[in-house]
Amino acid sequence: VSTQSTWGDKVEALRGLHDRLEEVKTYLNKVVDGSLPINHNILYKIQDMFNIIPSLHYHRSQKEMTMEINDNLMTTYIASLVRVVLALHNLINNKQELQQKKEKKELERIEKEKADKEKAEKEKAEKEKAEKEKAEKEGTGMDVDTTTATPEKKP
Repeated sequence: VSTQSTWGDKVEALRGLHDRLEEVKTYLNKVVDGSLPINHNILYKIQDMFNIIPSLHYHRSQKEMTMEINDNLMTTYIASLVRVVLALHNLINNKQELQQKKEKKELERIEKEKADKEKAEKEKAEKEKAEKEKAEKEGTGMDVDTTTATPEKKP
């Protein structure tokens, strides 16, 4: 039953194709006679349709078909390789950019630590200097020469 229906469908499809080709033939005859104007869009579609139909008069050998298929497969393979190379190139570039950013952050961190250390040392030196000056001031007040000083009178 299924074989009969598929054959019937194929016959019906061929009849439909025949009818469409008759319409194209009628249109082209009317264009040639001058009863219809030339419509370039329709002519382009007809040309495209006939260009995709395989040539039935030209029997290619198995070797020729194999060579064409191999050429097409080689083209596809090369295109895939190019895509892989480009993807790897982008991956390497991204890794280099990330490494550079990491190194830049590390340099900034080191510079900040160095600046903080210098600031802390400067503050420490200023604090020691202030303490030394304070001690010197206090020390001069305590180390007054008692031989020349007059004693204070108590009330």
